[in-house]
Amino acid sequence: MSNNKKILTGIVTIGAIGIAIYLSKRSEARRHQQVLSVVADEGYETAYDILFPVKKQRLRRY
Repeated sequence: MSNNKKILTGIVTIGAIGIAIYLSKRSEARRHQQVLSVVADEGYETAYDILFPVKKQRLRRY
């Protein structure tokens, strides 16, 4: 494989990884915004705890 093909392959791979990371962060931000919107609609401080309870508790080790 020539150097040009190796460089092109590297650039395309980095671009694909960058796009995947961007889309992942964007969907995470959108979900976070939806959660905040639901909590804001409820209108009380404990809305987040009631609407989105922690599914898995961490075990405390003493």
